Amino acid sequence: MDISKSVHQLESHEVPDLDPINFFNFSYIHKPLCETTQKTLTLIVKSATMNFLHRQAIRQSWGNQDIKYRNQTSLRTVFMIGSSESSEINSKIASESNQYSDIFNRIS
Repeated sequence: MDISKSVHQLESHEVPDLDPINFFNFSYIHKPLCETTQKTLTLIVKSATMNFLHRQAIRQSWGNQDIKYRNQTSLRTVFMIGSSESSEINSKIASESNQYSDIFNRIS
């Protein structure tokens, strides 16, 4: 998918032609910090609770938040994950969320 038109629309303060893919009304345990004054393209990545290493690999590669698109728009990658039945896994997710501030963690 070529998102350059949508990025241009965002840069021009227009509403993008692309409609949201999913509409959800969830409550969240963790919400990423989104403190920015610059234009930001946000990528939401669905991830299983146990995929700690996969999320780290994304942070260190294409999901790196230091990437600039056309030197004007920054990239923001956040992860959408559920909650686990394991309190140990939920605790690790909480620590990861506190460290990176890039996790939406749904309350089950």
